[in-house]
Amino acid sequence: MINRLRFLSLLAGLGLALLAPAALRAATPVETATATLRAGVDEVLNLIYKTQTTEELAAALRPLLDKHFQFETTTRLAVGPGWRQFTPEERARVTELFGDLVIKTYTRRLTGDARPTIAYLAGTDLGKGKLELPTTVTYQGQVYSVVYRMSEDAGAWRIYDVIIEGVSMVANYRGQFAALYNKGGAAEIIKTLEAKAAEPAPAS
Repeated sequence: MINRLRFLSLLAGLGLALLAPAALRAATPVETATATLRAGVDEVLNLIYKTQTTEELAAALRPLLDKHFQFETTTRLAVGPGWRQFTPEERARVTELFGDLVIKTYTRRLTGDARPTIAYLAGTDLGKGKLELPTTVTYQGQVYSVVYRMSEDAGAWRIYDVIIEGVSMVANYRGQFAALYNKGGAAEIIKTLEAKAAEPAPAS
């Protein structure tokens, strides 16, 4: 009986020893970023499905996306090499206006009619504090590929680019900003973004 109890105790101890590393190990950067992304996407979707108009949605989305998006990094990458020539004031203004444009553009396409199903796939650690997290989004019977590029910012993982069906948001705007910069520098970019911001939103 004593030998049997010792044997069972040994097995229990061995089991705890084997379980401990899995239970106590720190989450990998990919796991942490995926959890952050999932929570952020859920926050945005919950907001979309309780907001009635595009104007209300755009206003409510701004602080939420500021929390999960690195708009300054996104803007810098979209502008390209010309960013180095911007004054701090120009950088701040372009970042603000570009964030407004992104929100305005995408809220026009969002509706609360049907909630998408999102599958989070295995992410890739790109090194130097950057990750790529692929997802598939099923919406109204169609499946779309959406890849999020994230980087660590002040201890938190935040999005700096989104690739939808192979098209990078940063790359898509880079061509437009390059043409504007070549035409008239930061002033031309600001003027164009301000004109976009002044355009009336479509009726809800």
